[in-house]
Amino acid sequence: MKTIFRKTEKSDTESLKKLWLSCFDEDVTAVNLIFDSDLFDGCCAVVDDRIVSALYLVKGTLNGEKSHYLCGASTDKSFRGNGIMSRLIDFALNDAKNNGDVYSLLFPANDGLYGFYAKLGYAQSCTVKSREISRQTLENFAEKGLNIGCSKENSFIYNENFFEFAKSYYEIYGSKVINKNDCFAVFDENENTADVFYSAYKNINELSALLLENTKSERFVFTGKSDNALFENCQSQKCGMIKSLDKNHKIPDDVYIGITLS
Repeated sequence: MKTIFRKTEKSDTESLKKLWLSCFDEDVTAVNLIFDSDLFDGCCAVVDDRIVSALYLVKGTLNGEKSHYLCGASTDKSFRGNGIMSRLIDFALNDAKNNGDVYSLLFPANDGLYGFYAKLGYAQSCTVKSREISRQTLENFAEKGLNIGCSKENSFIYNENFFEFAKSYYEIYGSKVINKNDCFAVFDENENTADVFYSAYKNINELSALLLENTKSERFVFTGKSDNALFENCQSQKCGMIKSLDKNHKIPDDVYIGITLS
């Protein structure tokens, strides 16, 4: 059984959508949005003219170096267990390296896959911290103008148009999105709690005011970059993996991937 590894083409779109939907519990509208965008550089494995495996790279930078976020790694059920995905990742990373990428980042679909990616050279050096904040505390933040912002150091920085895509993507799943006044935040509401699972801002007071305007929740759970002063004394937790594609570039500590696909 000969397997061909190559970059995806426009003519592959319908086959790629079908594969994605067979592997992920994804809304069809969200999948159409993904494939209608030009943000996802695809690679695929082909057997007998049939696409049996695929993955996608979203371009960005990490500490000023060209990098990518690898997502959508999927293999047809009948072709799993043959090492196709491992070889496809190797193909994709070699291509990315040849195009100047220094780091590859990803978020395993489940905890059981951390071991799989570790065998491919990825390290568990991506972290986040979480903190629960009351509405009253957020009101205090909004009033006091605290000097707490988001550092770009050791953060994966997506291209600007990715955030417009992310806004549309998460709204399909019912999340609320704030994109105003140099603030970007995505949150879900559950009973009386707003789960702010991604936020980027120049100052927490501006984001606090916007959150208070957009939800009546009494509790807020923030998840974000480990070195942010908002999370002082909070415990780090693993959240993704990273691999260096260049032996001259060491993997930084506590890398923050940021917003990802659900």
